[in-house]
Amino acid sequence: MKINNRHLSITAMAAVFALSACGGGGDSGTTTPTNPDDGSTGGGTTTPALTVAVTSALPAAIAEGGEGQYVLTVTGAQNGFSVKTAPTVNGGVATVQHAIKDDKVTVTIIVGDVDYATSTFTNVVTITDGKNRQVQQASKTALKDTTAAPVITKITGSAAKIKSFAERAQTLSLVNKLSEIAMVMGETVYSDYGKEFQSAVNSSTAKASLLAWSTHGPNLVSAYNAGQVSEMALSDAMTDILVKAQQHSQAGSQVLAEVISIASWATGNFAVTGVYLNPMDYSLSMFEGNPNLGSYQDGVWKYAAPVSFLAAIVGTDVNMCSVN
Repeated sequence: MKINNRHLSITAMAAVFALSACGGGGDSGTTTPTNPDDGSTGGGTTTPALTVAVTSALPAAIAEGGEGQYVLTVTGAQNGFSVKTAPTVNGGVATVQHAIKDDKVTVTIIVGDVDYATSTFTNVVTITDGKNRQVQQASKTALKDTTAAPVITKITGSAAKIKSFAERAQTLSLVNKLSEIAMVMGETVYSDYGKEFQSAVNSSTAKASLLAWSTHGPNLVSAYNAGQVSEMALSDAMTDILVKAQQHSQAGSQVLAEVISIASWATGNFAVTGVYLNPMDYSLSMFEGNPNLGSYQDGVWKYAAPVSFLAAIVGTDVNMCSVN
């Protein structure tokens, strides 16, 4: 019996050692899941990083009234993603639209009015995935003004015409012509008329402004091209320059109308036709705005006045191409 009991004790001890070696009955081999936000998942799998890349770039420039697109590709998003856009425009108007398809985001820029020769546009796209992770991407482009060209043409053209007109107004040629009128008429026409003409046309409010415009006009256009002046400023300047030209023209016309009334004592009338290059030439001439000095129709300036006056005054308007 002692042998048997001993055998049983040894057998029981062996069984206990066997159970200990196999690890039976515990949880020490289970891996604890990590926080999903730290880039890992249960079982040791790493969450891919959220990234965004440009797969089709925004054009370097977009014209006024035009559109531009670019495409972003999102990778690593968990549980989907949302998109927010934040555009910034300096010197113009532009709106942004976006569309999502699978992992692609197509962003469309629609350009409205552009105030400067070149304005800047920046759009920041923020991608947020289902785990509240975010990534941003910024794209830039230039917006080009396309509607200022006609205004620039008028300003530069008017500046050149006004310079020519202002220079002509400074001469004493009209005084000499008035003297010729006096000789033809056999009447005394005082040089005061010449002085009056010069005083009216060369006054500080007319001559000084026009002479300033003759140089300021091109400078203004240069400032616009450099992005220092807006298109609206150009338009305002164009209005201003034409108003001053009209004032200058009217001043000369008023004095010439008085001379016509004096010269009307001469006998005989005949018609004279002058051809101008364009209406702008005529609008900057001393004859515009006064029906007594003729009219501009279909590119032709027509007037009829006393022989003596016409013989003296024709040719003083350098904008004319020919006189019959």
